[in-house]
Amino acid sequence: MSEFTTPEEVVRSVSQVATLPELHLRLLEVMNNPRSSALDMARVISRDPGLTARLLKRSNSAYYGMGSTVATVTRAITVVGVSQLRELSVSTSVVRMFKRLPQDLLDMDAFWQHSVLVGVIAKEMALMLKLPDTEEAFVAGLLHDVGRVLLVLAMPVEYRKVLLFARASGRWLNQVEHDQLGFTHAQVGGALFRSWGLPRSLEHAAEFHHFPELVTRQRTVASMVHLADAMAHGLEIGNSGETRIPPFQSRFWEELQLPDLMTEVLANAEHSVVDVYRSIMQPASGEEEETV
Repeated sequence: MSEFTTPEEVVRSVSQVATLPELHLRLLEVMNNPRSSALDMARVISRDPGLTARLLKRSNSAYYGMGSTVATVTRAITVVGVSQLRELSVSTSVVRMFKRLPQDLLDMDAFWQHSVLVGVIAKEMALMLKLPDTEEAFVAGLLHDVGRVLLVLAMPVEYRKVLLFARASGRWLNQVEHDQLGFTHAQVGGALFRSWGLPRSLEHAAEFHHFPELVTRQRTVASMVHLADAMAHGLEIGNSGETRIPPFQSRFWEELQLPDLMTEVLANAEHSVVDVYRSIMQPASGEEEETV
């Protein structure tokens, strides 16, 4: 029997590791203040060389189509917008936390390859749907399985048994988690994001990416991550610890009005995933590798 009975207990047990940095919390505080200016945000961001470098790189990407080079943090904030700045800060912080873990339970390189691919596919869907915040879809996909990393940290012995049983039996890992632990990585991820006070869309994408029908309102992001996860497993690029393609509910293609665009979504994602992976996983200028 597990020493943990709820996802929240798992999150609390690794709180010293799975805590958003003080700088990120300060940045969220400034961004949530309606009186804050781009200069106020820039003063906080400039204390983090890695985040500064990623923000400048993002603002100078072809996506924004700027005619001249964006050279200052203040200008970069006005280019990308507050919403995408928030998602960039979250993704940078989380990847730093969990980038390197002992490889004996999860292959972390393969884990992040899969996670980045899910994020890229979800973002391609958001672009096809002309959603206003495509970066939200990317971050939701990137972080959808982070609860599995917390399970490895909190209960390595028990989770090894879960992984081995799932592989030996050929059962879906999510089901084995539920049967043997009483909760799943998805629920742990949702509990983590809830404890951080992240947007509800990210919380729901983590907690319900296998069952988006359980989200009663505004489930577009969770539905996109559900589809992107299955597609990424099908492409066999990276691995989240799951050895099977998760159950795939095609009705969400219809709900999102994307059934005729699957080939285009996959082609665009495969074209860009390597560059995106490198931009996230390789340290930015002035940023050192971190280990847990």
